[in-house]
Amino acid sequence: MKGRDKISDSKFGIGKDGENVPLSFIDNFKTLQELVLSFKSEEAFLNNFDQLQYVTFPRLKVLKFLDECPRVEILIKFLEINGKNLEELYVENNDNLLNLNIAKLCINLKSLYTIFKDDEVETLKVILSNCQYLESIGVWCDGEYLNEKDFLEILVKYSSKNFNELRICYVYDGPSEIFPEELEEFFINWKNRIPRKSLSFILKGYCVKSFENKKENMKVIEKYKKLGIIKKFEIENFSEE
Repeated sequence: MKGRDKISDSKFGIGKDGENVPLSFIDNFKTLQELVLSFKSEEAFLNNFDQLQYVTFPRLKVLKFLDECPRVEILIKFLEINGKNLEELYVENNDNLLNLNIAKLCINLKSLYTIFKDDEVETLKVILSNCQYLESIGVWCDGEYLNEKDFLEILVKYSSKNFNELRICYVYDGPSEIFPEELEEFFINWKNRIPRKSLSFILKGYCVKSFENKKENMKVIEKYKKLGIIKKFEIENFSEE
Protein backbone atom coordinates (compact mmCIF):
# COMPACT_ATOMS: atom_id res chain seq x y z
CA MET A 1 0.00 0.00 0.00
CA LYS A 2 2.38 2.61 -1.31
CA GLY A 3 2.50 5.92 0.51
CA ARG A 4 0.78 4.72 3.65
CA ASP A 5 3.03 4.68 6.65
CA LYS A 6 0.59 2.78 8.83
CA ILE A 7 -3.04 1.83 8.87
CA SER A 8 -5.22 0.14 11.45
CA ASP A 9 -8.60 0.61 13.04
CA SER A 10 -7.14 3.29 15.31
CA LYS A 11 -4.22 4.83 13.36
CA PHE A 12 -3.71 6.04 9.82
CA GLY A 13 -0.68 7.72 8.32
CA ILE A 14 0.20 8.69 4.78
CA GLY A 15 3.50 10.09 3.53
CA LYS A 16 4.55 12.19 0.58
CA ASP A 17 4.65 9.16 -1.76
CA GLY A 18 0.93 8.73 -1.25
CA GLU A 19 -0.18 12.17 -2.35
CA ASN A 20 -2.43 10.71 -5.04
CA VAL A 21 -4.11 8.24 -2.71
CA PRO A 22 -7.76 9.30 -2.27
CA LEU A 23 -8.61 9.96 1.36
CA SER A 24 -12.33 9.32 0.99
CA PHE A 25 -11.98 5.69 2.10
CA ILE A 26 -10.81 6.86 5.55
CA ASP A 27 -14.40 7.70 6.47
CA ASN A 28 -14.94 3.94 6.87
CA PHE A 29 -12.67 3.97 9.93
CA LYS A 30 -15.08 5.34 12.53
CA THR A 31 -12.82 4.14 15.36
CA LEU A 32 -9.87 6.17 14.03
CA GLN A 33 -7.89 7.75 16.89
CA GLU A 34 -4.83 9.11 15.07
CA LEU A 35 -4.52 10.69 11.61
CA VAL A 36 -1.09 11.79 10.32
CA LEU A 37 -0.69 13.28 6.84
CA SER A 38 2.53 14.43 5.17
CA PHE A 39 1.94 16.06 1.79
CA LYS A 40 4.58 18.24 0.16
CA SER A 41 2.19 20.44 -1.79
CA GLU A 42 -1.07 22.18 -1.01
CA GLU A 43 -2.44 20.91 -4.34
CA ALA A 44 -2.25 17.37 -2.98
CA PHE A 45 -5.01 18.27 -0.54
CA LEU A 46 -7.30 19.81 -3.14
CA ASN A 47 -10.24 17.52 -3.91
CA ASN A 48 -8.70 15.10 -1.42
CA PHE A 49 -8.97 16.22 2.21
CA ASP A 50 -12.05 18.13 1.04
CA GLN A 51 -13.83 14.77 1.00
CA LEU A 52 -13.34 14.44 4.76
CA GLN A 53 -14.52 17.88 5.87
CA TYR A 54 -17.98 16.65 6.91
CA VAL A 55 -16.95 13.22 8.22
CA THR A 56 -17.29 12.50 11.93
CA PHE A 57 -14.54 10.57 13.71
CA PRO A 58 -15.92 10.28 17.26
CA ARG A 59 -12.69 8.82 18.69
CA LEU A 60 -10.11 10.97 16.89
CA LYS A 61 -7.53 12.22 19.40
CA VAL A 62 -4.46 13.05 17.28
CA LEU A 63 -4.36 15.06 14.05
CA LYS A 64 -1.04 15.96 12.42
CA PHE A 65 -0.14 17.70 9.18
CA LEU A 66 3.64 17.33 8.97
CA ASP A 67 4.16 19.46 5.87
CA GLU A 68 1.48 21.27 3.88
CA CYS A 69 -2.03 21.68 5.24
CA PRO A 70 -5.48 21.58 3.68
CA ARG A 71 -7.15 24.83 2.76
CA VAL A 72 -7.97 26.71 5.93
CA GLU A 73 -11.72 26.85 5.34
CA ILE A 74 -11.82 23.08 4.77
CA LEU A 75 -9.75 22.33 7.88
CA ILE A 76 -12.00 24.59 9.97
CA LYS A 77 -15.05 22.64 8.75
CA PHE A 78 -13.32 19.43 9.81
CA LEU A 79 -12.51 20.90 13.23
CA GLU A 80 -16.09 22.07 13.72
CA ILE A 81 -17.07 18.40 13.72
CA ASN A 82 -14.01 16.71 15.20
CA GLY A 83 -12.07 19.40 17.06
CA LYS A 84 -13.68 18.93 20.47
CA ASN A 85 -12.29 15.40 20.85
CA LEU A 86 -8.74 16.26 19.78
CA GLU A 87 -5.95 16.04 22.35
CA GLU A 88 -3.03 16.66 19.98
CA LEU A 89 -2.89 18.93 16.92
CA TYR A 90 0.16 19.61 14.77
CA VAL A 91 -0.17 22.21 12.02
CA GLU A 92 2.82 23.73 10.19
CA ASN A 93 0.77 26.61 8.88
CA ASN A 94 0.38 30.26 9.78
CA ASP A 95 -3.18 31.49 9.55
CA ASN A 96 -4.71 33.70 12.21
CA LEU A 97 -8.26 32.63 11.38
CA LEU A 98 -7.28 28.98 11.79
CA ASN A 99 -5.64 29.67 15.14
CA LEU A 100 -8.70 31.56 16.38
CA ASN A 101 -10.85 28.59 15.43
CA ILE A 102 -8.47 26.20 17.18
CA ALA A 103 -9.07 28.25 20.34
CA LYS A 104 -12.83 27.92 19.87
CA LEU A 105 -13.18 24.38 18.53
CA CYS A 106 -10.30 22.43 20.14
CA ILE A 107 -10.68 23.29 23.81
CA ASN A 108 -9.59 19.84 25.04
CA LEU A 109 -6.14 19.92 23.46
CA LYS A 110 -3.20 18.72 25.52
CA SER A 111 -0.53 19.33 22.86
CA LEU A 112 -0.45 21.96 20.11
CA TYR A 113 2.08 22.90 17.45
CA THR A 114 1.13 25.87 15.30
CA ILE A 115 2.58 29.12 13.95
CA PHE A 116 1.95 32.72 14.99
CA LYS A 117 3.26 35.92 13.45
CA ASP A 118 4.68 38.53 15.82
CA ASP A 119 1.50 40.61 15.54
CA GLU A 120 -0.74 37.68 16.54
CA VAL A 121 0.10 37.52 20.23
CA GLU A 122 -3.54 38.21 21.14
CA THR A 123 -4.52 35.02 19.33
CA LEU A 124 -1.89 33.11 21.32
CA LYS A 125 -3.42 34.50 24.52
CA VAL A 126 -6.88 33.33 23.44
CA ILE A 127 -5.63 29.80 22.74
CA LEU A 128 -3.84 29.57 26.09
CA SER A 129 -6.87 30.95 27.92
CA ASN A 130 -9.42 28.71 26.19
CA CYS A 131 -7.45 25.45 26.11
CA GLN A 132 -7.31 24.76 29.82
CA TYR A 133 -6.00 21.21 29.42
CA LEU A 134 -3.01 22.29 27.33
CA GLU A 135 0.23 20.75 28.59
CA SER A 136 2.56 21.46 25.67
CA ILE A 137 2.91 24.04 22.91
CA GLY A 138 5.34 24.41 20.02
CA VAL A 139 5.75 27.71 18.15
CA TRP A 140 8.08 29.44 15.71
CA CYS A 141 10.23 32.34 16.91
CA ASP A 142 12.56 34.69 15.04
CA GLY A 143 12.05 37.14 12.21
CA GLU A 144 8.38 37.89 11.54
CA TYR A 145 7.29 35.20 13.98
CA LEU A 146 6.94 35.41 17.76
CA ASN A 147 9.51 37.25 19.81
CA GLU A 148 11.03 34.92 22.42
CA LYS A 149 10.60 37.35 25.31
CA ASP A 150 6.97 38.10 24.43
CA PHE A 151 6.20 34.40 24.07
CA LEU A 152 7.65 33.54 27.48
CA GLU A 153 5.84 36.41 29.20
CA ILE A 154 2.50 35.34 27.71
CA LEU A 155 3.14 31.71 28.60
CA VAL A 156 3.63 32.50 32.28
CA LYS A 157 0.52 34.63 32.46
CA TYR A 158 -1.97 32.70 30.33
CA SER A 159 -1.02 29.01 30.24
CA SER A 160 -3.08 26.50 32.20
CA LYS A 161 -2.14 24.86 35.49
CA ASN A 162 -1.42 21.66 33.52
CA PHE A 163 1.20 23.25 31.27
CA ASN A 164 4.68 21.69 31.44
CA GLU A 165 6.40 21.76 28.03
CA LEU A 166 7.41 24.54 25.65
CA ARG A 167 9.04 24.00 22.28
CA ILE A 168 10.59 26.87 20.35
CA CYS A 169 11.56 26.42 16.71
CA TYR A 170 13.94 29.00 15.23
CA VAL A 171 13.34 29.22 11.49
CA TYR A 172 16.21 31.55 10.55
CA ASP A 173 19.94 31.37 11.17
CA GLY A 174 20.31 34.70 12.96
CA PRO A 175 21.40 34.83 16.62
CA SER A 176 18.97 34.07 19.42
CA GLU A 177 17.58 37.35 20.77
CA ILE A 178 16.78 36.21 24.30
CA PHE A 179 18.96 37.68 27.06
CA PRO A 180 19.89 36.01 30.36
CA GLU A 181 17.98 38.55 32.45
CA GLU A 182 14.85 37.82 30.40
CA LEU A 183 15.30 34.10 30.92
CA GLU A 184 15.85 34.70 34.63
CA GLU A 185 12.65 36.73 34.86
CA PHE A 186 10.69 33.99 33.09
CA PHE A 187 11.90 31.24 35.41
CA ILE A 188 11.37 33.36 38.54
CA ASN A 189 7.79 33.98 37.45
CA TRP A 190 7.32 30.31 36.61
CA LYS A 191 8.69 29.30 40.00
CA ASN A 192 6.08 31.51 41.67
CA ARG A 193 3.12 30.01 39.83
CA ILE A 194 0.53 28.18 41.94
CA PRO A 195 0.30 25.34 41.20
CA ARG A 196 3.65 24.95 39.45
CA LYS A 197 4.83 22.12 37.23
CA SER A 198 8.46 21.55 36.25
CA LEU A 199 9.16 22.48 32.64
CA SER A 200 10.54 20.73 29.61
CA PHE A 201 12.35 23.48 27.67
CA ILE A 202 13.08 22.41 24.09
CA LEU A 203 14.83 24.51 21.43
CA LYS A 204 15.18 23.52 17.79
CA GLY A 205 16.44 25.34 14.72
CA TYR A 206 19.30 26.98 12.91
CA CYS A 207 20.34 29.46 15.57
CA VAL A 208 20.13 27.34 18.72
CA LYS A 209 23.92 27.21 18.91
CA SER A 210 23.92 30.97 19.46
CA PHE A 211 21.66 30.39 22.47
CA GLU A 212 23.91 27.63 23.74
CA ASN A 213 27.04 29.73 23.17
CA LYS A 214 25.73 32.50 25.40
CA LYS A 215 27.33 31.34 28.62
CA GLU A 216 25.08 33.51 30.76
CA ASN A 217 21.99 31.93 29.20
CA MET A 218 23.28 28.46 29.95
CA LYS A 219 24.09 29.48 33.53
CA VAL A 220 20.44 30.42 33.98
CA ILE A 221 19.35 27.09 32.51
CA GLU A 222 21.67 25.13 34.80
CA LYS A 223 20.54 27.13 37.83
CA TYR A 224 16.89 26.28 37.30
CA LYS A 225 17.62 22.68 36.44
CA LYS A 226 19.25 22.34 39.85
CA LEU A 227 16.24 24.02 41.47
CA GLY A 228 13.90 21.55 39.77
CA ILE A 229 12.10 24.22 37.75
CA ILE A 230 13.46 22.72 34.51
CA LYS A 231 13.02 18.96 34.32
CA LYS A 232 14.39 18.62 30.78
CA PHE A 233 16.41 20.91 28.52
CA GLU A 234 17.12 19.92 24.91
CA ILE A 235 18.74 21.62 21.93
CA GLU A 236 18.58 20.35 18.36
CA ASN A 237 20.31 22.13 15.50
CA PHE A 238 18.68 21.83 12.06
CA SER A 239 22.11 21.76 10.43
CA GLU A 240 22.81 18.46 12.20
CA GLU A 241 19.93 16.68 10.45
